[in-house]
Amino acid sequence: EYMAALLSSIMDSQDKVNFYISEATRMVIKVLPPDINQSGETFEAVGNQIVFGLVAVKNVGKNAIEAIHNARKEGGAFNSIQDFTSRVDLSSVNRRTIESLIKAGAFSSINSNRAQLLQMLDPCYSHGQSVQKDLNSSQVSLFEIGEDAGFDIKNIVIDTPDTDDFSDKEKLALEKEYLGFYVSGHPLDEYRSTIKKRVKYQISDLPNLKDKMRTRIAGIITKAERKPTKRGQTMAYCTLEDLSGEVEVLVFPNTLEKYYDLVKADSYVMIDGSLQLQDDG
Repeated sequence: EYMAALLSSIMDSQDKVNFYISEATRMVIKVLPPDINQSGETFEAVGNQIVFGLVAVKNVGKNAIEAIHNARKEGGAFNSIQDFTSRVDLSSVNRRTIESLIKAGAFSSINSNRAQLLQMLDPCYSHGQSVQKDLNSSQVSLFEIGEDAGFDIKNIVIDTPDTDDFSDKEKLALEKEYLGFYVSGHPLDEYRSTIKKRVKYQISDLPNLKDKMRTRIAGIITKAERKPTKRGQTMAYCTLEDLSGEVEVLVFPNTLEKYYDLVKADSYVMIDGSLQLQDDG
């Protein structure tokens, strides 16, 4: 509970959340992606696990979270995406919100195949709108007439397509895009032992090191932008991320020329260099 409260208090700081997620993993406390059947607004402790809050998901606002909570409280846990779209107030939870929840992994306890869920989203959303329109209508509708004849729109079942799921790498990329963090794993997990042998410091350690100190860090380049210098050479500004956080890295022309093909997004690198602290620390 303490770790969940701590993570909730620093949700606005990506580096700090990354650091404490890493610490939780080290303490054998599993941090889970958001879950439509378990998550509250912020981080919550569930047994010896911590579940991401729904507010962390891109395009998910407080009105949507309240609508999800109300539907869950009134009718219990959701058992399918069709059940979700039929019961949640779609005037508060729009299609874009549900798509974001799927991509962030929030439906994984119901169906772990995110590609399948995305294919089902449009027909389920349309069905949910029809169900809710029918329920909220104050007049006799065609659906009600049909119901008298033994037809009930609520009984329509959306077919589940035979679709291959995203790869683990693609799922992690979606988590990064829609949560801002890797949760179910990390692209560097398979390199942990190698990094531990060859690298002394993590990115989270850098603020505590001395200025001009030479050090080595390893990680993934998540962003890379090349720019010309006044002398007509090319340098690069990169964002490097490891298991503890991220840092901006400046690559000078001579180094860039030597490692040109490596200085790009999604490249796994080890960087040796002098630590130049910024004025803001």
